[in-house]
Amino acid sequence: MGPNERLSEPNGHTRAEKEQEIELKLILSSNFKGWNLSENFISSKSIISSESWQFGYAIGFNRPLALKARPEACNFCAENLRLGAEFYGGLGTYYEFGPSRTCHLAALVIGWDLPNGTTFRVSPSVGMTENSPHFLLRFGISHEIPRFGSVMKRMFGQK
Repeated sequence: MGPNERLSEPNGHTRAEKEQEIELKLILSSNFKGWNLSENFISSKSIISSESWQFGYAIGFNRPLALKARPEACNFCAENLRLGAEFYGGLGTYYEFGPSRTCHLAALVIGWDLPNGTTFRVSPSVGMTENSPHFLLRFGISHEIPRFGSVMKRMFGQK
């Protein structure tokens, strides 16, 4: 089943499917003069079928609208808004490695960082190949837990 056919299935059908797989990611990130550049290599393997490893990538960059933060707390300040772009897609399988016959998408990324550690993201994406969906709208909400590692060490009795 191709990517466009899989995405056009009704949620009622796909909700019953349970994916059981191992997913490994190598996430690299660097900052330079306010810009963040991230490169990800993704691999996954089903643990219940004999399908081979599948590979993918994501490359993105973003920057806050302002680099200098205001001294007062502010939710809608330019330093809390980010703009960027991302390119992501498939790299084939273990037996057929390469970008041909896989999905590839380009996306605008808009992010809003709140002072409490919560981030909202929206990312309209367009397909770049005939095997790609024409349009995807991704969105996400994340929350950073401060000092998570030290809290876990204290919970489990390590100093």
